[in-house]
Amino acid sequence: MIKKMRKIKLFFGIALTFFLFSNTLLFPVISVYAQPRTGNIEIDFEGRTDDRENILLSGAKFELFPVQYMDNDVMVWRDEFAKCGISLDDSSSEARAEQAKALFDYAKANNMTGIIHETDEKGHAHFLDLAEGMYLLVEIGNVDSGLDEFDSAPFLVKIPSEVGEKFEYDVDVEPKARWVSHDGEPVGPDEPENPPKDLPDNPPNSTPTQTPTPDNTPNPIQKIINIVKTGDSTNVLLLIGVTVASLGVIILSIRKKRDTK
Repeated sequence: MIKKMRKIKLFFGIALTFFLFSNTLLFPVISVYAQPRTGNIEIDFEGRTDDRENILLSGAKFELFPVQYMDNDVMVWRDEFAKCGISLDDSSSEARAEQAKALFDYAKANNMTGIIHETDEKGHAHFLDLAEGMYLLVEIGNVDSGLDEFDSAPFLVKIPSEVGEKFEYDVDVEPKARWVSHDGEPVGPDEPENPPKDLPDNPPNSTPTQTPTPDNTPNPIQKIINIVKTGDSTNVLLLIGVTVASLGVIILSIRKKRDTK
């Protein structure tokens, strides 16, 4: 009987030791897996002009709005966006662009504010230690780079994001920068920068220029030529007769002078 009791005590002792040892090893492992993972969003913001030159856009301000969070592998709307009535089921790029715009309009209408970070001299900004979920990112205003001005449309980022066959918690994004203007408006390749202005015929405070009227009165020789060109035979015969008579008078005068000598 005593031996049997000893065996029972020994069995319970071994069982208790194994139980405590198992809990010591398993509880930390369970606690590690129970902790939710966090991720980061890395932004690289670049623009491009008509001459295809890439420009690092520093000083651009991006605002982050948490939209949904993960609960037991299900995306749940945060309280701020719970009544927005926008579906995020369609994950195509076109649908995501429309969803982001609608969510930003809703955020503005409800005076929401998010977390703002600014790009550095390399056009880089980041948002760190973000819980699993969906995030809305919006550029605040436009960003200038020299004479060029750029802006970007709102966009959505999910943590983790599915890249290929993997789920990435460190998400790199390159927002599409739209070239707004070049010192006001871009100048086209066929358009001169300073086109000539149309000047008025008579500028203010100036004396109008008078064009002299040509004298259309023909001289005697031209008159004869014109008469010949017109083919008026009467005038031509009369002219010939006057010419012959004049020559005759001249010849008679010369002869009289010779006779008197």
